[in-house]
Amino acid sequence: MNCHRVQNLLSSYLDQELSAEERREIRKHLFACDPCSRLCEELTLIKDSLENLEPPAISGDFLRKVHLYREGRLLQETFRWGKRLAMAAAWILLFLLTSFLLFPNSSGPELAKKEGQLPEYTPMQQEAREEEGNKGPLLPRLPGLPVSR
Repeated sequence: MNCHRVQNLLSSYLDQELSAEERREIRKHLFACDPCSRLCEELTLIKDSLENLEPPAISGDFLRKVHLYREGRLLQETFRWGKRLAMAAAWILLFLLTSFLLFPNSSGPELAKKEGQLPEYTPMQQEAREEEGNKGPLLPRLPGLPVSR
C-alpha cells in the first residue's frame, strides 16, 4: 500500500470501519513509514480530544427556533422578513424609475448657473422684472425663499 492510499484510509482505520485485511496492510505500512505514523498519531490525539469535549449548552433562542422549525413556522418567519425587504426594494426602484421618467433632463438651478444656461422667461416675466428696477440677469424666484440682491 502507498502513502496516499493509507492517508485516505486513516480516518476509517481509526474508527475501526475497515476489514481485517485492510487494517493489517495499513498497520504494516505505519510501522515502515514514519510520516504516515506521525499523521496517525496526530489524528488519534485529535479524535481523543474531540471525544472528551462536552456538548454545548443549548440556549433558549435555539430551543425556540427548533420549536418553530418543528411547527413549520420558522420558514414562514424567515420569508416574512424577506418579503418586507423585497417590497422596500421594489418601492425604491419604482420611485427612482418614475422620477427619471418624469424628469429626464432635469438639473438643479445651481448647475444651470454654473454652465451659464439660464432659463428663458416669458415677456411678461421680463417686464415685471424691469418694473422692479432690476437690470441684472433674470434668475428664477423660488416660492418661500427670500430674494437675494
